Amino acid sequence: MAIELNSTNPTCTIPLDASVLTEDNEIVVNLSWDSRPKGMFRLFKRHLDLDLGCYYKLTNGKQMLIDALQFSKGRGGQREEYSRQGCYTEPPFIWHTGDDRGRTEHPGENLVINPVGIPMIQKMVIYGFVYGSAPRWNESEACVNVLIPGGPTVRIHLDSNESDHNFCVFADLDFSTPGQLTITRLATYHHGHKGVEDAYHWGFTYTPGVKD
Repeated sequence: MAIELNSTNPTCTIPLDASVLTEDNEIVVNLSWDSRPKGMFRLFKRHLDLDLGCYYKLTNGKQMLIDALQFSKGRGGQREEYSRQGCYTEPPFIWHTGDDRGRTEHPGENLVINPVGIPMIQKMVIYGFVYGSAPRWNESEACVNVLIPGGPTVRIHLDSNESDHNFCVFADLDFSTPGQLTITRLATYHHGHKGVEDAYHWGFTYTPGVKD
């Protein structure tokens, strides 16, 4: 079963079945897209590279970002150790699996959430950005899928022709009510990390970064 969130149906609440959500039965947030160049970009063979990221806030007040620019240049790590890539077995119980490029069960880029840590997670905001090329959201077919063990897949599609901003904030994941997850489609567009900060006021400062 799948639930589609769009501009007319932007929110859903999913029960979290404690008997199903175990450490080995992770929640997956997947960003998929069509990387093939289209239109005039076919002449230059410019493939579209999207990166998945998230802002998270824990119940103890700690907050941070996880995305490819945060854990590039050797600042990432294995899922069992805390790094800029997150950590699966300890707080924040969120780990970015890296630039998978179709080599995993869920092609694209993925954040995995350890259900054991859900009581410590207050919220996540899921975003994506275009790296190294002109923004072409209207051609990307970008979609965020939230895969919940024992529950539905929640899909967040874009329905905008926006092509000037390189960042898109897809959705808010609210874990603050025990035993349920509320997902709200946001679909807002911004210029860079700083533009997202100006809109959502997470409290971070940013410097330019590149991936390895």
